[in-house]
Amino acid sequence: MQTAYVSIGANRSSSCCASSSAGVFAYGAGSTVALWDTTTDGGVFATLLGHKGHVTTVKLLRDGEVTAFVSGDNVGEVRVWEGTGRSFKCTAAFKAHKGSVSALGVFPGGNELMTGGSDAVLKRWTLSSSPVAVATLDLKGKLPLDIELALLPYSDQPLLVVGCTDRKVQVWVPSDNSFRRAVMLEGHEDWVRCLAFTTTGSDLLLASGSQDNYVRLWRIGLGREVDPLAELDAEESAEVSTKAHPFVVAGVRYAITLEALLVGHEGGLTNVHFLGDTALLSTAADNSMIIWEPTDQSGQKDGMWIPAHRFGAFGGRGLSFFGAVWAPNSVIATGWTGGVERWRRSAGAWDPTPGVTGHFDAARSVAWDPSGDYVLSTSADQTSRIHAAATSTGSPVWGEIARPQVHGYDLVDGGFLTPFRIATAAEEKTVRVFEGTEGFAQSLASLGIANPSTEVIESLPKGATVPPLGLSNRALGKAYDEPEIKTSHEAQHSVAATLAALPTEEELGTSTLWPEIEKIYGHGYELVTLAASHSGDVIATASRASSAEHAAVRLTSTKDWSHIATLPGHTLTVTRIAWSPDDQRVLTVSRDRGWRLYELDGDEWKQVAGEEKAHARMVLDCAFVDNETFVTASRDKTVKVWKNGTCTGTIKLESPATAVAAGPLLAIGTEAGAVELYDLQGEHKGSLPEEQRHAGPVARLAWSKGGKLASASEDRSVRVFEMA
Repeated sequence: MQTAYVSIGANRSSSCCASSSAGVFAYGAGSTVALWDTTTDGGVFATLLGHKGHVTTVKLLRDGEVTAFVSGDNVGEVRVWEGTGRSFKCTAAFKAHKGSVSALGVFPGGNELMTGGSDAVLKRWTLSSSPVAVATLDLKGKLPLDIELALLPYSDQPLLVVGCTDRKVQVWVPSDNSFRRAVMLEGHEDWVRCLAFTTTGSDLLLASGSQDNYVRLWRIGLGREVDPLAELDAEESAEVSTKAHPFVVAGVRYAITLEALLVGHEGGLTNVHFLGDTALLSTAADNSMIIWEPTDQSGQKDGMWIPAHRFGAFGGRGLSFFGAVWAPNSVIATGWTGGVERWRRSAGAWDPTPGVTGHFDAARSVAWDPSGDYVLSTSADQTSRIHAAATSTGSPVWGEIARPQVHGYDLVDGGFLTPFRIATAAEEKTVRVFEGTEGFAQSLASLGIANPSTEVIESLPKGATVPPLGLSNRALGKAYDEPEIKTSHEAQHSVAATLAALPTEEELGTSTLWPEIEKIYGHGYELVTLAASHSGDVIATASRASSAEHAAVRLTSTKDWSHIATLPGHTLTVTRIAWSPDDQRVLTVSRDRGWRLYELDGDEWKQVAGEEKAHARMVLDCAFVDNETFVTASRDKTVKVWKNGTCTGTIKLESPATAVAAGPLLAIGTEAGAVELYDLQGEHKGSLPEEQRHAGPVARLAWSKGGKLASASEDRSVRVFEMA
């Protein structure tokens, strides 16, 4: 199997992404570092595995023929990744701090590293196959949020700058193979969260961004004699003080002065990044990104910096940008909803172009539409998303094409009833049914994914309306016989547009919502799983249960939404439901370690077989191979094959089996993130290469009619594999 598509959302962390000059963009994605080639139309081409905790920071270590990135996580580990082209591997890994790694700083040359942790300590490391800490600096209980290093003017001595929770920019200079604190730059009124260096003429220019909504620019150059009375006058206003902060390194006198105060953001700064001395890129918690340019375009001392371009939108689709990165002919930012957004420079303007999207929390399920053209995913990030390969430009390019549901509860499952109707289950007691829009159907045709008929397209709603209280998506323009609720909020309209290319994050968040057409009630506790019959006529659902009373499966007709039957038999939560190919049988598995098989007899559903203790531990998934043969997957590290209720084979694994799907081969997902292929006789037929596996347990697997395999994982990624 080869990976055709990876969708994985970015972490909500400042300074957690970086780009090489060749256009390889690296960003923290759960416990992985995701790599995206920004020079192509494709998406993520690799996820680097190894971190045991959530990645908190990513920086470019070295740029050139060999590219190197460095990343830190919330359990204190730092990893160095080196590669050429699309081949990257971990060349160093070490425990840097007792707690989380909160900041990384790269020495000029990329052979040394400074790390900062939640233990309020800075450490200097020499990088090799076995990195060694050569110096430790105590921050006296203050948390380092960002670290930057640069060579002092006319010197080979490094200058260390640290942004801290003490609201000051700490400046450290070399001293006896270590560093000493030389200057504390005051003025910010909140935590200093991001820093960036550049050179301008013979001086250094430092940008510091704070949660006080401001960016401050500091000029660092050779010192000068200062009139003490002038210094005294300058100290009267700390906010915009031009006071010179002198320090001495190796007998040379330097001074730091405030160059400019940049006012434009309405939320705390999350990242700053220079492009030479001609532009500064900044992102903030107000969901905006700004390119600042000096009025004289040369970064001279008396030049003013003005906001030349502003990106982003206020409210609606997100709450913050986190990364501000320059890439070849483009600017990139990571967002609140997990998307990596990109704007390309074209004829003096910045045009939004498709970036990378993905869930920003655990992916719980995947399901193909009946024809196998596109796949639905649901996640604990409270969204459902549809992914497909667009062929309108020639070769297939995978991406997210719709976001039908943005919910208030974590989603746990979803499936198609028809090509344009889905049902989803969340951590609530209600199943919700959504209908596709006219724009979605037209987009399938324009993107070369499918060719729905004109009759089908015209029967679909134009879009969706989110009412003032955000309770349920409604079909656009449809009247509802409900009492009017007076509120200060206004309804939000999502008018479905026909896509000419894969959508941007903004388009996904504003114009791809589907209207909700039905709610299904009946369960007494939060839902766990659902399964639609192949015909789409019946939905089977199950909820959390600690007794036989609530461990029953409910069947609901999709024709009139009436309750058809209740299937009792289990004593604990039913974890998965599967339908036989002819829709005459329903298979259920449970935390009670057993399975039950039900069959339609006339108009009545009856239990025809069952196994109380089919496995030694809970059963997590099941699938039909044909009308008489099915498989069950368990935490006891086995997958069992059953025919007419009798076990005919057992596949033993090295890790607990968490997902199973029957198609051209038996696909088995494990708790270790692996996907293994077997035949029904238990012969191993292949597996994912180690570098392509998931970083967390595989939550769901699904085969398409065309033989593609989709997977969802606790590592938040959705992947599509093709048989080699």
